[in-house]
Amino acid sequence: MFNVVDAITTFVSLIVVTTTPWMVVLMIGFYVRRGYYIPDAMQVFNRGQEGGAYWFRGGWNYQGLGAWLASAVIALTMVNMPGHFVGWFGRLAGDLDLSLIAALLLPAVLYPLLLVVWPEPRAVFGPRGPRLVAAADVAVLPVRVRG
Repeated sequence: MFNVVDAITTFVSLIVVTTTPWMVVLMIGFYVRRGYYIPDAMQVFNRGQEGGAYWFRGGWNYQGLGAWLASAVIALTMVNMPGHFVGWFGRLAGDLDLSLIAALLLPAVLYPLLLVVWPEPRAVFGPRGPRLVAAADVAVLPVRVRG
């Protein structure tokens, strides 16, 4: 029988499992950048422009996106909510739901690893440089009107 409270609980749990890796990626980004951000460069997309320090590759940060997507998908497969949603690996630890642990740990390993293998431009790290990861000496695209 359909239960609204159970459906909402399941939905919220799945949202938490998919958004937690993104929050971990953001916190690691803040840490490796030593809290340095260029506020004006963060508004490029909102102003209908492109380019700048955070434009990366066509407006996509593949390292962050890859760490989030892989972690979220794997964490979703580990959800164990019997009677509601059980992922492919949901019973890996019996009745224990490992999804939130995976959602926290996987991006904490994947994102720094991706930053070491494919460093981000030095311009995003500020004058003190990156913390614990490398930086690429590549030119940053100038900001221009999209189109």
